[in-house]
Amino acid sequence: MLHFVETGAYVFDRRAFTAYPLLTTLDLHIHAYLVSTKYGITAMRDCVIEAYLETAEQEMTMGLMMLTGNQLSDLNMSWLGFPVVAPADERCDSETSITPMDRFLNSLVLLWKNTRSRHDDMRQVVLALIKRDLNKLLRIPLFVAMMQEVVGFGDDVVASLEGDGLGVRASQVAAGRKRAQSIFFGLHCLSVDKRIGIRDQNASRHERNEDHIMQIPETKPYCRRCRIVTASANAIYATLEGRRNKTLLVTSHGIPLD
Repeated sequence: MLHFVETGAYVFDRRAFTAYPLLTTLDLHIHAYLVSTKYGITAMRDCVIEAYLETAEQEMTMGLMMLTGNQLSDLNMSWLGFPVVAPADERCDSETSITPMDRFLNSLVLLWKNTRSRHDDMRQVVLALIKRDLNKLLRIPLFVAMMQEVVGFGDDVVASLEGDGLGVRASQVAAGRKRAQSIFFGLHCLSVDKRIGIRDQNASRHERNEDHIMQIPETKPYCRRCRIVTASANAIYATLEGRRNKTLLVTSHGIPLD
């Protein structure tokens, strides 16, 4: 903090990564954010938010590419000024090594455990990033567990989606033998007004459950009534912006919710 006041920049002591093998760059950004918020150093807080977002986006992108089996290439990634330091050195065993996605999700736990308001600036930035690839994140057991267990996290994700004009219902349902429970998001037959979202009372139960379905993460999610084809949650927001009777159902397994 004092270094930032003097120079307008903050740096990390790289020895910390050796002393604490599981410490990550994202963790230190969160720590810097908490310090700058506590002492009201607005310039430092804004700098930290930008630095965290850039690193977090890189980690999430790398993590999703690894999970989907895509090849990582330097040509596809723009490396940042803040290096992503590996959490383990050559003296540590393999159990201390964690993936980019783990580093990203662990930093979210740290953020939510140390901030109180869903209107916190860093939380808002993170929620916007999460929504971009929410359909993919819902396939990750750790993310689903965070939705269930980390106080305020699941509620904030749902509230942020509702703030975009989407009615959301999160439920725990049986998901086969692999996992006892999963989280599903159902976005149902909504006549959406920016001031208030209400159910479309003109839609029948059959329409809500069968005819009005857009599934994520299918390759080409499709709403038969609206004739909308989209491949990501981000595209849904863009496609449905300004439309009335927004009608879709989102689940990680394509299971309709009532």
